[in-house]
Amino acid sequence: MKDIDDETLTFLLKHGHLDQQEILKRGLDSSQPLKFNDLVNHLAKVLRSEKWFPRFWEPEAAGEAIYEGIIVERKFPFLFICHVQHHSPINPTLLAERKLRIFFSAKSVARFYLKFDFGLPHGHLDGWKVIR
Repeated sequence: MKDIDDETLTFLLKHGHLDQQEILKRGLDSSQPLKFNDLVNHLAKVLRSEKWFPRFWEPEAAGEAIYEGIIVERKFPFLFICHVQHHSPINPTLLAERKLRIFFSAKSVARFYLKFDFGLPHGHLDGWKVIR
């Protein structure tokens, strides 16, 4: 069994999911905990290289389900904008809240994303325990 690779880690941080069969097929060991600081450093590196994470953001068309969560936009190497939005609990096509938050460090925005989209540092990332 091997530690999680960068490609798989990025996939999981984009809200991807691996079932136990896929974990075994890739030869990964999900019993080995992930360190929160390693996640921050990995995500910061990804955020410095991608314009949008985990996906491109654009307003939904009328009647489409609202994407819930955080989308990070890299404007400059030192400027990141988090688009944070939630839909109504009774109607997923109705926007309940949209906020923008500005960060000047890839590590700061990575910590924010991990905390508010995954509830880390205390918890799990798709079956991998995350530790301090």
